[in-house]
Amino acid sequence: MGREESNPYGGEQSTSKAGRAECRPFGDPAAARVFVIGHDPRLQRSDAQAETVFFLDYLGQPKPTEGPEARKYGLATATVQYIEHLTGGKVPLAEMYFSNLCNEFLPHAPKGGTVLIPDQVADRGIAAIERALSQGKP
Repeated sequence: MGREESNPYGGEQSTSKAGRAECRPFGDPAAARVFVIGHDPRLQRSDAQAETVFFLDYLGQPKPTEGPEARKYGLATATVQYIEHLTGGKVPLAEMYFSNLCNEFLPHAPKGGTVLIPDQVADRGIAAIERALSQGKP
């Protein structure tokens, strides 16, 4: 895809070759023993757009103490802590890879609804996940 190569803790928001704004996966698929796949980058009650899935780029920054930035940091740490819990603490962050079925920013769902990923967008997401898995550890 048209993603820029960068460090796993974030940087500029990436765009696809077709110019769609996307959030970036997090981690190195070649080093990953655990792949975490979310649904889409859109938060239900916010217009915030994560540059990196689950706001994991926030882990490379000082911990914010209040406001939306603190909540984004909290989502990132809670996500990693949950995966650490599921793996019994045996898989370090460096061996985790995070992405979404859809890393494109789709319109919000109607209130209380779920974002439905169009087939064409889901197909692109599945292809990206397959590429990442092909780089992963056997």
